[in-house]
Formats: sequence, C-alpha cells, structure tokens
Amino acid sequence: MLTEALIAFTDCTSMMDLAMTVKSWAYKIFGVSATRIILVENDEFVVYLSQQEYSFSPFIYEYRCKRHSVSTGISGVAYKTKKKIVMSDVQSNKDYNPLVDLSSILPVMYAPVIWHYGYLL
Repeated sequence: MLTEALIAFTDCTSMMDLAMTVKSWAYKIFGVSATRIILVENDEFVVYLSQQEYSFSPFIYEYRCKRHSVSTGISGVAYKTKKKIVMSDVQSNKDYNPLVDLSSILPVMYAPVIWHYGYLL
C-alpha cells in the first residue's frame, strides 16, 4: 500500500494534484477523512479545497485554490513556530480562522512539513 502511495505522489503533475493525492492517501492509510494540505508560496498560504468545497463553481481551478496570509489562523502559528500543534476545540482558540483551519469536534493536529533545498526539515 505504501509503495502505491509513493507512486501516486510521484505521478502528480502539480501542487494541487499532490495536495489532493495526499488527502486521498491519508484517508486510505489512516482513515482520516478531514485533512487539509496547506502549502506556502511567496509568503502566502495556498489552500486547495476539496470537491465538496468548490463544486458550486463553474470555474473549477479558480475556486479550488485560495490564498491567505501566512499569519492566518492556527495554521499560521504552526508555520511561524515550525512546531506541531495538537488541540481540541479549535474553534474556541483565539487564533482560529475558518479560511485555513479545519473545523472539527475531534482533536486537530497542525504539523508543518518543511521542504528546504531538497531536504525535509
């Protein structure tokens, strides 16, 4: 199964495709259905939305990709500190922002994965 996932990741042709593939494999491997992959590009979060989040739009790509400041939400705190954050009741946190942060009644983990000049930090 992990080999299949690795092959699927290497077959991705864009960052959006990679984000959607990671979400799909997170569900297949771990059973985690609420996953949001947020990439950083030019000091902005790039959020690729799931099909349910954009299906109302006739302009699919335009609505699949949203950009936000890296100082936005709990995701921004994890990005700035470069540390994993695990918390329950994210909506009551002062930094919570629904534009980038997942809404869940279950505990949520924010984990920055940093790729820097060919190395995973």
